[in-house]
Amino acid sequence: MSSSRRASVWLLIVQVVGLHGLHSEETIVYPEFLEARSDNDARTLKLTDDLTLNLLQKSPFPEHLHLRTPQRDGSVLNTYVPSSLYSSKLFQDEGNFASMVVTEDDGLQL
Repeated sequence: MSSSRRASVWLLIVQVVGLHGLHSEETIVYPEFLEARSDNDARTLKLTDDLTLNLLQKSPFPEHLHLRTPQRDGSVLNTYVPSSLYSSKLFQDEGNFASMVVTEDDGLQL
């Protein structure tokens, strides 16, 4: 697993797990999509036995997206990219206040 992919997954888990009251410093997960889709075309992403997200494609977008990427030195890299790069890859779970870019080109990447 590349370090950028590992960092992305870890960031997602820290943010989402924090909402559920789990207080571990670090959690390693192996996310997987469950096959069934709901009536509203949500995709079900299982992160842990206790945490599952129901992801819907997020749209419409503003012209540019603001990406914030944490760096190893603690700083944050701010980047603005055209939303067309992510329009088919951005999903959200409103109930868990989670948003993520999902690709499956080379295995599941969050």
